[in-house]
This record gives sequence, structure tokens and C-alpha cells, in this order.
Amino acid sequence: MFFLVCPSKMHPYIHPSVPRSPSSGSPAPLGPSNGANVQIPPRPDYANLNPRRPSEHWLNSLNPGWIDGASEPPIFFFSQEEIAMTMLTWNPGHPMFKPVVSAAPVPADSSALGQPPAYIDTTVAASDAPQAGAAQTGYQVSVVVHFSAPDLTNLTKTGIRSKPLLKQIKNTKLAIIDVIHMDRCAFIKAILAVHEYADDYSPGVNRGPPFKMSWTGSSGGRGHSAKPVL
Repeated sequence: MFFLVCPSKMHPYIHPSVPRSPSSGSPAPLGPSNGANVQIPPRPDYANLNPRRPSEHWLNSLNPGWIDGASEPPIFFFSQEEIAMTMLTWNPGHPMFKPVVSAAPVPADSSALGQPPAYIDTTVAASDAPQAGAAQTGYQVSVVVHFSAPDLTNLTKTGIRSKPLLKQIKNTKLAIIDVIHMDRCAFIKAILAVHEYADDYSPGVNRGPPFKMSWTGSSGGRGHSAKPVL
């Protein structure tokens, strides 16, 4: 098994609420004009949308972003309302729906300064503050995992006991990774978490089978082939 990490390639995406014309396949003009012969599409009815389930990485993020790169294909969001509706549908217990309690004001009476302040539960607000910015820090990368699996499509009645042939499988996912401020072990843990392999593999000498990590166009490789770096 080896991983291939390279910059992601963005593909054009059209919101599912904007219909296509039957002849050309392009979005059909809808809604009122803005005076320059440009048709403005209507505002999606988020209350009646059935949003696609995002990845666990996006659902568990304290500050969900505009792109869920861990899904295949990636999911793009176009408004805060759409993000909130998707999160409310698939993860209604997310901290973004919990009210943040503000700090108690300082009493004007000097006699009350010696009294201990009333207890206020600010656990949610305190835990969100340092991690909210970190969720958006880094670069969007494409993590590709290649592995072999038995090809069950070619089994026949006479060959049930024979050894199945292996076929190569490729799986690609996108994620935001802060590659600039990571050491090698933290980077490997990050790319393993993108494909949910963090519990099965870990950098070190005492855990997990060996694997290769490569990038496209490495110096010393043949042409643009991937070269193992670990």
C-alpha cells in the first residue's frame, strides 16, 4: 500500500438547485433580471432540500468549511444557511447550535469586588476559540491511496476454491492539511486520517505494516512517476 499526495484539481460544480436546459446541458436562466440581461437564479429553498451526507471529518469539525474535500466527490457549499441546514440534518448536536454564554459584567459597586464571581460554564466557547482558526489553516491537498484487493467479479462455479486474482484499487480524497507547520510524523498521521486509517497505521517502528508514501514528479524518478520518500 502506498499514498500519493499532490495538489488537488478543482472541477466545475453546479449547485443542484439550478436546473439545466434540456438541449445544451448548461444551467437554464431563471429568476428576475438585474437590468443587464443577466438572469439571477432563485434563492434555494434550504428548508426543502435533502442535503447529501458529508464526511465524518466535516461533520466533526468545530468550524465546518465551504468545501468538504474528504467526500468523494467533494461537496461545495454556497452559503452559511446551507452549511447550517446540512449540519442540522446530519449532526444536530454540533457545538455550533449551542448558545455561547458571555462573561458576567464587572459590578459597579466596589463592595461586590471582594465576592467570588458566579460560575459560568464556558467550556464550549473556550474549546472552540483556539481550534476554529486551525481548521482553516493549511493547503488543500489530494490524498490518493492505492491497494490490492481480491477481484470477486471473475469467480466461477468451477473456480471457487482457486486463489482469487488481485486487482489494483485507487481511492482519492481531498483535505485541508497544514503541511508547512507539521513535522513528518504529524503529516503522516494527517494523511492517514483523511482515509480513516489512523487507527490501523501509525508512524514508528512498533505499529503497523510498512507502506510507501510518494508524490508525483519527485526528483530522481523516471519522468513524472511517483517516487517513494519513506
